[in-house]
Amino acid sequence: MVTSKKRTQISLNDEVYKILEGISKEMGISKSAVVAMLLVKEKNKQNAKK
Repeated sequence: MVTSKKRTQISLNDEVYKILEGISKEMGISKSAVVAMLLVKEKNKQNAKK
């Protein structure tokens, strides 16, 4: 099964970018993977509150 990925562009201030970069390096994954992981985690947290 082939899944397609959508591209998006975001702007981050220096502080947030450094946080993202640090998490990415620490976990050994791409910055986009970090953002995707955190979005899914937040969505799951919101769904658990319902």
